[in-house]
Amino acid sequence: MKKCTGETLQGRAANLENDSALGQFACQRQNDRTHYQGILNKDIPVVKLEDNGGIIRVIAGDYSGTKGAANTFTAINLWGYAIEDRA
Repeated sequence: MKKCTGETLQGRAANLENDSALGQFACQRQNDRTHYQGILNKDIPVVKLEDNGGIIRVIAGDYSGTKGAANTFTAINLWGYAIEDRA
């Protein structure tokens, strides 16, 4: 079983098993350069829900055909939302 060494968020070395999905991804991506993105609020698309039910902010990925502003290494949907309280 092949192992690789990655860094934890705290900066300590961690052994990652290469047979897990996370371990495989970490081993493949361990030498990639970080890719920080300055995404402004005005750049994040907003989808209005039906009947004024609220909004979905599409930060990454996709929501109902609206693509998010962030580029990611893996497929992920990241949304912020505000739902109208109708109680």
